[in-house]
Amino acid sequence: MVFDTLDMDLGLLTYNRPEKATYNFTNTGTHPLIIYHVTASCGCTEVEWPEKIIRPEKTGTITVTYDAAHQGRFRKTVYVHANTKNSPIELTLKGTVEGL
Repeated sequence: MVFDTLDMDLGLLTYNRPEKATYNFTNTGTHPLIIYHVTASCGCTEVEWPEKIIRPEKTGTITVTYDAAHQGRFRKTVYVHANTKNSPIELTLKGTVEGL
């Protein structure tokens, strides 16, 4: 499982306006990829991931939504638990939420 990027910077966000980030990946292995669970470091971050098997050489996405309910800088971690040797894989999301 190889991601296009493990770290994403959302830049400046508007206060109380949720922002989405999409992490693209490819199953570079020789066996079907199964993502068991994806967890975030806090409740301010929601995640969506494919619940189907990803065949070798096929792609998928994990979508992370940050709620932007707190002003200032943030850095969140998302953990991808899958049937890979390097599980869990850590994805990071950062940015700055501007005030009113």
